[in-house]
Amino acid sequence: MKNIFLIIMLLVFAFSFGQTNIKKSSISTAGGSAVSGTKTLLFAVGEVNVSEYNVNNLHLSEGFINPDIWQTNGLQNYGELHGVSYYPNPVKDYCYVNTEIENTCEIKVFDINGKLLSDLSFNQNVAVDMSNYKPATYLLLIIDRKNQKVFSAYVIKE
Repeated sequence: MKNIFLIIMLLVFAFSFGQTNIKKSSISTAGGSAVSGTKTLLFAVGEVNVSEYNVNNLHLSEGFINPDIWQTNGLQNYGELHGVSYYPNPVKDYCYVNTEIENTCEIKVFDINGKLLSDLSFNQNVAVDMSNYKPATYLLLIIDRKNQKVFSAYVIKE
């Protein structure tokens, strides 16, 4: 009970002073997000699903956290990539990705632990072979390094 009170007090303190930056580095099969002003709360089934809070000298980590995929891939300052479609979802064997970008892009697939499973280069269209993947939720990143843009999506493998 004391731990819950301490966590609540730290969150109140974090929301009261300064601006925080929460990165979406967690993967979950269910949940959602809530946004209020500059604050974003990510949640999974029954568990707080946030990355990290840094306010002045206060550092708080809570919930189900995976490695920061954005930072480890040099994407922390990238903008959002538009004009991307992927199908089907859920995936049985192949996930087809189409973009409107004419230059070469990267596509990366990560498992729930943040492990890189696939890393391909492509121009506009690609079929990602997921036939050997176990049924689970995977993170799909499409990266346009030339324009510093990134698209992310969760793909469910049947």
